[in-house]
Amino acid sequence: MNQQDSRIRPTASSLIEHLALVTHAEPIADPLGCGGATVSWRITAPYGHGTLWCFSIDDATALFSCDFAVAQAVRTSARALDCFLFGTCTRLPGPRTATSNRVNRAPVGRVQQACAPPPMIDIAANETVETYGIALLPPAVRKLSLACHCDPLVLTSAIAALDGTHAIPPLVKSLDEIRTARPGAVAAPAFFGGKVLECTALLVDWQVARTHYPNAAMSKADRAALARVFDHMKVNLDRPVSTEELCRIACMSATKLTGIFRRAEGKTPQEHLRDLRMDRACKLLATTDLTMAEIAASIGYTRQSSFSEAFKSCQGISPREYRTLKGPQ
Repeated sequence: MNQQDSRIRPTASSLIEHLALVTHAEPIADPLGCGGATVSWRITAPYGHGTLWCFSIDDATALFSCDFAVAQAVRTSARALDCFLFGTCTRLPGPRTATSNRVNRAPVGRVQQACAPPPMIDIAANETVETYGIALLPPAVRKLSLACHCDPLVLTSAIAALDGTHAIPPLVKSLDEIRTARPGAVAAPAFFGGKVLECTALLVDWQVARTHYPNAAMSKADRAALARVFDHMKVNLDRPVSTEELCRIACMSATKLTGIFRRAEGKTPQEHLRDLRMDRACKLLATTDLTMAEIAASIGYTRQSSFSEAFKSCQGISPREYRTLKGPQ
């Protein structure tokens, strides 16, 4: 291990070892051909299958990718370390299929502190986990914040706010480009370093827009109209609600309402309404024994098949598969 690898090793460890998989894996040659700053493992049978990969950009910045499944359920805790992580995570109850690419992969983030109790991570037997993203130690946060002309608190707050419910398509697109890129060993540090800066800038831009625009640039009347629309959606999930109806509630045109929604939530009114319906469906599937038809009707679908299709489009699995995975035992 060279000197750079030893300095970045805490970052790599926080990404890989917290899954308790390295003890069940064997080192492999760099699968992407990115050079000496890479550490890679292949999970060994009979524990499971898949690969884990980490690329060190500098002393305090790393990329990570984990794509694996375990044969038996695993419950483990994350390694305690001051580290900031953000990326995407897809979890499926079985092997990846052709429909897996339709999973709504909203970015997720975590601020991991050495002084805090490590969070527990549960991985079900045969569950497929694909996660990839960026890990930053505090020096990297300061360096990237300086490059983006913002206070480090803006960046760390943005990472902490990524709870999987905010759609940020440009950021997901940039993260996907990191995952699929295959730069050579000479170009890899510059290429990946540039993509980290790009992702950070997109994240900072999103954070500034969502915290400043709705509260500062949006008029008091528009904020009140948006609140009325939110409330109307929440109490009318059991029936179809058209954009025209929402416009009447807000007392504004469809163009203006859609623009306000995009700036405040990163999606259209109907996309937000769909997400509210799917959130309620998930809760009902996990906590009740209502039939699929009853759940569909309770969130505004007149046909069970339409509900099942919409649910699978958002979650990547059918409602029945979700209940099997998350429902009452």
